Amino acid sequence: MRFRLFAVAAVCALCAPGIVSARGYTVYGAGAASCGTWTTDRAHHLDADLLGWVAGFVTASGYYDVDGALKQEDTNALDAYVDAYCAAHPLDRVEIATQHLVDDLMDKPTQ
Repeated sequence: MRFRLFAVAAVCALCAPGIVSARGYTVYGAGAASCGTWTTDRAHHLDADLLGWVAGFVTASGYYDVDGALKQEDTNALDAYVDAYCAAHPLDRVEIATQHLVDDLMDKPTQ
């Protein structure tokens, strides 16, 4: 049963249309989910797509960081950051939480 729920969630995330972020790029997949969804899915261990999305966003940010300013952290630290952010901001999207994470890893203010 748990696998079926995960499979349905994964298909829905992949088929969901993208949304435009405040910074002007399109957000596809799990990053468009709310922080409330993040918190609920983490509590029920249905978070693989969300965790993968955050890791991918941070990885891409590092790839495009030409100055090499992005601090390296393990995925447990990244997930804990998003856990804390989402607990405080349940109406924000996972993408916004991850933007804040990357900004903190680069020591730059969030726009």
